[in-house]
Amino acid sequence: MAVKTKKSGNKRKNYGKSSQKKNNTQLPAIKNPFDAWMEYLIYALVILIPLTFSRVTFDQFDIAKMALFRGLTSVILIIWLVKLFTAKKISISWSKWDFLLLGFLALALVSTFTSIHVFSSLQGKYKRYEGLYTFINYAVIYFLALQIFKDKQQIARLSRIISYTAMAVAVYGLIQYIGLDPINWGATPFNARSSFSTFGNPDLLG
Repeated sequence: MAVKTKKSGNKRKNYGKSSQKKNNTQLPAIKNPFDAWMEYLIYALVILIPLTFSRVTFDQFDIAKMALFRGLTSVILIIWLVKLFTAKKISISWSKWDFLLLGFLALALVSTFTSIHVFSSLQGKYKRYEGLYTFINYAVIYFLALQIFKDKQQIARLSRIISYTAMAVAVYGLIQYIGLDPINWGATPFNARSSFSTFGNPDLLG
């Protein structure tokens, strides 16, 4: 297995005459099934995380979203690793800006293990799960997205999916504001008809 790394955003120049005529038609490349699965799972992630909540758990919003986030990230990472170790040749995309991300993770690592409460720094706290595990999760998703989304058509599709999901969240918030919420949330610490939609908090929704 040969692994080739490449920087994202570099322009490629072709010198010399092309050996193919302009009117020659090329067959579309067949997408690797691993790439297809990872791409679809990324779409599922950006759709399901904003829309997911649970009426079973005491924490109706954050736990469900975090479990889904970490679970889907783990599945995508496993698929990418299987592709990495089974392919004869694979390229890894990266950019020079990624060193800033690695630097941030290094600082977060040092801060975590020198904190007064290591477990809270690793996991976060109740309804605020922004610990080291979550920062690493963000970095993994960013890295995987670099490997998966390589053309403008994919990025445009991802942008549309994010926009449609945001629209659904906003519409539900509007329904709450006008007092037509079909779900009885019981007592809430917010003012009457405050919109928190599928995020559980007006500030997070904003």
